[in-house]
Amino acid sequence: MVAVESGHLSHVEEMAKMDGVDWETKNKKGESLEDVARKMKHGAVLEFLEQRKYEAVAEVATVARVAELPANALEAFEALEVKQSEEKEELNTCLEKEKEEFEKKQIQEKEDFEKNQSQEKNELEEKQNNAQSQIHQEFNIKMSKLEMKLEALVTSPAADHPTDHPTDHPTDHP
Repeated sequence: MVAVESGHLSHVEEMAKMDGVDWETKNKKGESLEDVARKMKHGAVLEFLEQRKYEAVAEVATVARVAELPANALEAFEALEVKQSEEKEELNTCLEKEKEEFEKKQIQEKEDFEKNQSQEKNELEEKQNNAQSQIHQEFNIKMSKLEMKLEALVTSPAADHPTDHPTDHPTDHP
């Protein structure tokens, strides 16, 4: 308590290295070490005491957790590692299967797509050939009709179709 009241940080630090120091002690007024350092405005001492208290609480919590560990913690840890290794292997196996299924599905979808493309191409080519054939037939029919009309015009005698020419006058004939 005297070192805290005097504000001697180095003395308080040295005491922290020793065993058996009562850090929960109180003076006659019921003030703790932190209360005295705060009252005397010894900021460095107060900061050290608070940090030391925080570390002590953390250490107690760690010791408590370690005490809760089973006596065979090493075996439990090794069993956990084995379990994690098995789970990792199982996950890798599942991942590999999913990858294979995905690749198969992708190949099937590609084949289906190419098949559909081929069918559509064949259908379009067939439509194009049908349209071309129909146009060719219509052309041949129209050509035949035109040829018949032309032939009819060519083969008809000129006598069948008298025409008056403006130069033909009855007075011009003897």
